[in-house]
Amino acid sequence: MNFKHVRITESAFAVLFIGLAVLTWIFPGRALETLAVFYGIAALLSGLVDLLLYLWTRQKSPWFAVGTLLPATISVLAGILLVIWPKAAAEALAIVFAIGFIAHSIAKLSGLSALRRYVSRPTYYLSLTMDCLGLGLGIVLLFSPYLSALLLNAFIGLALLALGISSLRLALEKWLEPGPF
Repeated sequence: MNFKHVRITESAFAVLFIGLAVLTWIFPGRALETLAVFYGIAALLSGLVDLLLYLWTRQKSPWFAVGTLLPATISVLAGILLVIWPKAAAEALAIVFAIGFIAHSIAKLSGLSALRRYVSRPTYYLSLTMDCLGLGLGIVLLFSPYLSALLLNAFIGLALLALGISSLRLALEKWLEPGPF
């Protein structure tokens, strides 16, 4: 199985998520609106990659494909909304981020069992832990928007940094892996 796309997409997401985390902490005043646009781009790209993964796996693994389609669609729709209306998105960022974190975590968790055969045990457990934390964070943000509005910059920065580190770890493992791809 060719996992070249894993190397490329995880490397891109690592750079994007770590960059967003740093920007969130450096510019907290403008962070919400700017972060809405950048997160919209990331959600759109993540959803499109997941949709391509759905198209690629729907014949080979129907259960994996079904678990990928809904979160991918939600990610694409959330990404489009964030890019088109960043000011409105900044006001409703807590809910949009919660949905995005939940969708991304579900998509990653649904594909983790297939990925388990191709990565090391520490990478698998790190990804599992990060995705479970992302799911929990999404649920907390969804049900307490007032609290999330107060802590959004720091919380989102930490979560994006964690996602970036997880993606970077997976990408480095795949880049350093010997083989034809």
